[in-house]
Amino acid sequence: MRNDLDGYLSRCRDSVFLHIRAYLEKRTAALPRSMKACVVDYPYRRGKALRPALVMLFNDAYGGARPPALRVASTYQLLEDWGLGRDDILDGGTLRRGKPSLHLLYGMPRAVNALDMLHDCVTDMLYSYCALAPRRYGAVRS
Repeated sequence: MRNDLDGYLSRCRDSVFLHIRAYLEKRTAALPRSMKACVVDYPYRRGKALRPALVMLFNDAYGGARPPALRVASTYQLLEDWGLGRDDILDGGTLRRGKPSLHLLYGMPRAVNALDMLHDCVTDMLYSYCALAPRRYGAVRS
């Protein structure tokens, strides 16, 4: 049973980060290399993605369609990455997922701009990538 759960979590994590990578590759394509590196840094560090895995688990348990759930789970993970970066700035965190925090690697101005872009990506994913209607966006945001 433990191996089944570990395998399920691993597959969810891989799927979520593949979706995030595909989205961010398109979204950051026009950015200068140094800014792109800052924007994608936390998402590409691949956290545990437990919250997105829970989204997928509940979706699967209730027989929901996987593609939309995977997109919502990916959006949730990107929101988590944004929140972690913001938290690191606010509390002076020095390490995130075994590496120096974003603001220490890239400087405060670039880190803040990168996190602003990640926040915009979350909103964009909810509207376009997830095809979430404006009336539903309010409910999700609440």
